[in-house]
Amino acid sequence: MITSFPTNRSNSFFGGTLKFYFLPVKDILAEPEIYNGKLIGSYTTVPGKDILTGLFDIESSKFDFTDASGSKGILTKNVFSAFISANKAEYDQLFCEMRTKRFIVFVADVEKNLRVLGRKDNGAVFDFGFSTQKKRAETPGFDFKFTFDSACCPPISDQNLDIC
Repeated sequence: MITSFPTNRSNSFFGGTLKFYFLPVKDILAEPEIYNGKLIGSYTTVPGKDILTGLFDIESSKFDFTDASGSKGILTKNVFSAFISANKAEYDQLFCEMRTKRFIVFVADVEKNLRVLGRKDNGAVFDFGFSTQKKRAETPGFDFKFTFDSACCPPISDQNLDIC
């Protein structure tokens, strides 16, 4: 049933994301079910594997999920994108390895909702690019993103992660 938009509990209308975490799908033992747009329970990782912390420059991140009905049968296109000022071989190596894997990605927004991209059998895809930028005052760095196409909006999780 269609209803009115829910009331915004705070009258702050600024955007952005606070943090993000990611986990290679191969490191997942069990994943929670989705019910009414929420994950019921938490992810269980392979012993010795942890959920990893991502970084990005302030005000460079964006999380979108948009209706893509009719586009090859996909209903929702989900994208988390960001920029990190870095020009180091460690990032080159990390990002080159990440593009060959699939992930579960947890994105915390300013409302402290923790949305999840990806599923164990069909994880989010990582993609990146590097630029030295055009102006001397601009910082070289990486644009990167995680994308995941799904039949519904990304669920909200109660996974125990530091989102403050």
